[in-house]
Amino acid sequence: MRERGTASIELALVFIIMLLLAIGTFEWGTGFADRINLASSVREGARVGAAAGDNVDADCRIIEAAAGALSGTSGNTVKQLYIYESDTSGTFNSAISQIYRPQQPGDVGLVCGGGWYPIQQSWPPNTRVVLGSNRDWLGVRVQLDHSWKTGFLWWNGTVTWNEDAIVRLEPEVVN
Repeated sequence: MRERGTASIELALVFIIMLLLAIGTFEWGTGFADRINLASSVREGARVGAAAGDNVDADCRIIEAAAGALSGTSGNTVKQLYIYESDTSGTFNSAISQIYRPQQPGDVGLVCGGGWYPIQQSWPPNTRVVLGSNRDWLGVRVQLDHSWKTGFLWWNGTVTWNEDAIVRLEPEVVN
């Protein structure tokens, strides 16, 4: 019987399987953490938006809150941030929305401290209804490109994630 090489072959096979498990655990763990951060960012933006209501700088407050909550993730790129009028069922309405993207070289007309470029302006804050029984529902959507860290096998390139949060607008409380 010749069994000299079997231990080496078994070790190589086990090592490959363990390596795939370790890389997969790392990739899915970081992806899951980034997905949780994405959900937190839209909830934070929506929460701030509900309180900001029809204030003239409501969109800037929403953008700062959502982008600030995403600052802990690395290797990800925010593609767009939507602030839109929704309904009670949470329907995404791109026709009645404010759409922003992060600053790119050559952009003119930046808003919110110069870091965001407005793509569409069809639901300005001063048109939002914050009083009475027919108050508007505000939706915040962040579109994010998540980059896989290792680039190994099928964890290669980027994947685009969208996350939404819907809140009812409240009248702004002035202290």
